[in-house]
Formats: sequence, C-alpha cells, structure tokens
Amino acid sequence: MRTNESREKFYFLLCALTSALVYIFSIFTIIGIGIVIGLVFVFALMQMFMLGTIKGNSVKVTEKQFPEIHHKVVELSESLQLKKVPDVYVMHSDGALNAFASRFVGKHMVVLYSEVFELARQKGEKELSFVIAHELAHIKRQHVLKQMWLFPAQLIPFLGQAYSRACEYTCDEIAAEAIGDREAATRALTILGIGKKLYREVNVEAYLEQIHSDYDAMTWLSEKLSTHPFLPHRIQAIHGSDFQVSNRKVFIGMTAFSTSAVLIYVIFIASFSGAAKAYEHFFEEFALSTFDEEWMYDEDLHPLIQATIDRDLEEMQWLLDSGEDIDVVDYEGSTALIYSVYHDDVEVAEFLLQSGANPDHEDVIGTAFTLAITYGQKDMATLLYENGADLNYVTTGGESALSLLNIEDEEEFYEAIDDLNY
Repeated sequence: MRTNESREKFYFLLCALTSALVYIFSIFTIIGIGIVIGLVFVFALMQMFMLGTIKGNSVKVTEKQFPEIHHKVVELSESLQLKKVPDVYVMHSDGALNAFASRFVGKHMVVLYSEVFELARQKGEKELSFVIAHELAHIKRQHVLKQMWLFPAQLIPFLGQAYSRACEYTCDEIAAEAIGDREAATRALTILGIGKKLYREVNVEAYLEQIHSDYDAMTWLSEKLSTHPFLPHRIQAIHGSDFQVSNRKVFIGMTAFSTSAVLIYVIFIASFSGAAKAYEHFFEEFALSTFDEEWMYDEDLHPLIQATIDRDLEEMQWLLDSGEDIDVVDYEGSTALIYSVYHDDVEVAEFLLQSGANPDHEDVIGTAFTLAITYGQKDMATLLYENGADLNYVTTGGESALSLLNIEDEEEFYEAIDDLNY
C-alpha cells in the first residue's frame, strides 16, 4: 500500500506543479483566462449532461431497489470511512464491463455497468464488492475532484496518464483490503479482461506469464499512454509484486515513439510546404494566363503605375514618350487609370485619358468607370464618361454603369450623377 500511495503522491505533485504553472500563466494573459474559464464551463456542461442522462436512464440502487446491493454499498462506505454514502446507479452497457465514479456540485456518484452488476446474480458477490469498493476508493482519495483541477497536466503525454494509473493501483489496493479477499479481487480484474462467464476457466498464472512473454516495446508504450494499467499488472500489484520491465524495452519504446513523432512532424511539414508551393504555382499560372502582360509582379509595380501613385506627371510623360504601354497592368489586371480611380486623383486620370488610356479596361473588380460610380466619385465618373467610357459595358461581375446608376439610357446620366452618394 505504501508503494502505491508513494507512487500516486509523486505523480500528483508533478501534475499539480505543472497545472499550477499553467494557471499562473493564464492569470496574466486575457486569452489564457478566457481559455481556462471556457474549459471549466465546457467540462461542467459535459458533466451536467452526462449525469442527467445517467439519472434519467439508469436504475438507482436504494433500500427498495436491489436492497442487498444497497446494504453492501453502505457497509463498504462505512468501512472506508466516507462521510456520506454516494448514490449508485446501474446502467445498460451493451456488454461492456466497467464502472466509474463521478462528482458534480459536491455530490458523488458511482455508476455500475449492468454486465458488472449481474455478477451478484451469478454468485460473484465478492467480485462485485471489489468493483464497488474500487470506485468508492476513488471518492475517498478525491481522485475525481483532483483530476478535474489537474486538467492541464492531463494534456501532457505520459504525465497525466502516469498519475491516473497510479490512482488505479491505489484504489485496487484499498478495495482488496476492504473486501478482505485478494483472490476475489484477482477474479474481479480477470472478469474485466475476459468476461463474467469465462473468467472461471482462466489460468491466472498463465495469464500473468503472458504479459511477460508478450510485453514488447509497443506494448510498453501503449500502457504508458493509457490511463489504466494492464490488468495482469494490477493483479500482480494486488499480490504485492511490482512488474519490472527491462531498460532495453524502455529504450526501444521511447525510441520508437520519438522516431514516429519526428516522422509525422516531417511528413506534415513536407505536405504543408508542398501544398503551399502548389498553390503559389497555380496562382502564378492563373495570373499569367488571365493577364497576358509582360510586366507582372507580386510586390514591385510597373514604373508607370508607381508614378501614377506618386502623382509624378513628368515621370509618367517620360515613360510614355519612351514607349511604355499606357494600359500596362499589375498582377490583378489594374491599369494606371484604374489606380488613379483607387486614389480618386482626377488630375492624373485626366492626363492618362488625354494620353489614350482605355476607360473600359477591366481588372478583377471592374472598369475605371464602374469603380468610380461604386466609390461615389462624381467628378471622376463624369470625367470618364466624357472621355469615352461606355455606359453599356457589362463587367465580368455582371455590372454596368447603367445598372449601377439604375438608369436606362445616356440621357439620364448627368441627373443620376448629381444624385450620386459620396
């Protein structure tokens, strides 16, 4: 018992320290506080629904309902010096063999799966008593409450599971002492492994030898990542022997786990990088095929477009005199004229239109004309219209100056423009 308690206390301290650091860190960050509050709320909500379902669908053990089991629960609770006898419910389990203790708003509860409960009906009273005593031991040791507050540590591989397994060993020992029959405790654990009918035929010695012969690196690793020890190990602990695994197997198990984790990480990074490159390649091909222009940059703009943004009319004139295309586009298909609309620069737009810029060129959003109307640029829209912008031109998005102004012909243009909202 001392060995089991010492093991549990050791892992509890590690989990408590880890969780405390997480909580302290959370106090000093708004996001951290929000996460903690959120987790507590979700946990409480889940507990509430789970317990509500159990109470609504299960059968409660009372003095009137399975009185002999109720008497045994009271007797074991007194033996374990519990302050209050917890409620016990029996629920249908679809053949599963299990039981668990729970706690909500200060009230404890033990739930027995029907397959385990039927042991009492098949001359397995002591085996059932062990199962009940085991769950009562969780309540006595306040494991449910502790694990709720140690939630951050539960997220750390190996640590949270190690504490949970230590708790199981402690409760097995307490339960075995409570019923005063370690052979019955052994049978109860064997039942969990093979069922309530075949357990009588199991050779326990052979079962314990099996774990030695079959215990390889992967078996060791799976147990270390589990919240419950393997059943043969629990049986050995009840009889005072502690299972020892060779350092070689531990090393192989850790190496296998670490290697697997690294490989998964490398594969994930490689896949992510490959997907990113494929997307980038697709975008470049799409841009080049959609805007078949010689000057196409993701970051650097064509000098004419940059001069438009800088309102450098002399530079713009020099570039045009040097033979630059006035309708050169960027990677989104926007011309210098469209950039002048983006900046609502009527003077620059007028210069470009007089130099021959196409007012009906369309980028990924629309034409200079439709953009000016959309942005409520009265003077810009009027300038474009008077320099040949087509009222009837329909963009790829299905819009035209007529539809945007909600007019039917050119005669209504100036009246509609006067009412244009800024």
